[in-house]
Amino acid sequence: MLTSNAEFWITVRAATSELAGLRTHVRDRAIELGADDALVDEFLLVVSELATNVLMHTTSDHVEVLVDRNAESWVLEVAGADGLDDVNPVSAPGPGQIGGRGLFIVNAVMDEVALVDGASGRFVRCIKFVA
Repeated sequence: MLTSNAEFWITVRAATSELAGLRTHVRDRAIELGADDALVDEFLLVVSELATNVLMHTTSDHVEVLVDRNAESWVLEVAGADGLDDVNPVSAPGPGQIGGRGLFIVNAVMDEVALVDGASGRFVRCIKFVA
């Protein structure tokens, strides 16, 4: 079940069955704000990777995503990053490593990726500058 508040946070239950709906709502929000197809695809990839991290590495009951835009940049934020200490890998994981590719991909697609501590916990903020 999707909900969204006035600040444009999209919230779904933390379940793999909810990811397709989450991506649909992220796509709709990005299009509403003026994203072209290529940019929408990038946002869907980023949200998929970060939402999967929430599902796999936290005990959160929900996945929360913010999609917004201002004159200079697009902003994607994904809550539930309390267990993360670093979101900026300097190199791709080796072939023998099980994880780590998602954050590497997120950094390759977005212009800035940072951890932010907020009132309700830590989240990942991703910035894509407007061309």
